[in-house]
Formats: sequence, C-alpha cells, structure tokens
Amino acid sequence: MNQVPNNLMAEQNVIGGLLLDPQSDNAQSIFSQLKPEDFYARHHQIIYLTLREMYTQRMPIDIMTVTDFLASKGRINQSGGFAYLAEMARETPSIANIMAYAKKIRECSAQRFVIEKTVEIQKLMMTQVS
Repeated sequence: MNQVPNNLMAEQNVIGGLLLDPQSDNAQSIFSQLKPEDFYARHHQIIYLTLREMYTQRMPIDIMTVTDFLASKGRINQSGGFAYLAEMARETPSIANIMAYAKKIRECSAQRFVIEKTVEIQKLMMTQVS
C-alpha cells in the first residue's frame, strides 16, 4: 500500500518552533501561509488551529497557555495534551529552519490535494463509463 504524502516530523517542528518563538517574523509568515488542513495528522491540525487562533487574538503563546486554551475549547484530548506539546517544543532541533519545515508541509499538502482530485476524477470517469 502506498503511503499518503506527509512529513510528521516537519509538522512537529513547525508547531514546536511556534511554541518556542511565537512572535518572530517567521511565525507571522507561517500563520499566513499554512492552513490547519495542510497538516496531515489530525492532532497537529487541532494544535495549529489553536496556535493560529491565539496568535490572531494576540494572546500569549507558550506551552501552558496553549494547554489551557485547548482545554477551554474542549480540544485537549484530541491534541495530545501538555506532555505532547512539551515534547514537540523540546524535540524541535532549530527554530532557524522553521520556514523550511513549513515548506515541506505545504509540499505534502499539495501532493495530497492532487492525489485526492485524481481519485475523484477517476471515480467520475468510471461512473460515466458504466
């Protein structure tokens, strides 16, 4: 079976980088370029959505405030919780490379989109042939 294009490590590193330095110019760029659905893992989509909401509302972003916000929105169980956020921040190799990680996420997302549309076209063609 073929693997759907994804890069979970890049997703973790973007989230970890945003937790470590949410006020950087790179953070602003990432929030304007990436959508939650660009992330492959559902729990990463939830965490990124939360980070973007907090950033837009000019709320302070760190592991504790994000955990509290996730809990207040009923998303804590789907996100992996405090321990997972802390692990991502701790395991992020460098925030200097966050834009490269974001690019990998966008590339995988675009590939998944093409695959999805190709499958839709194939199904449409098969129904028209029948």
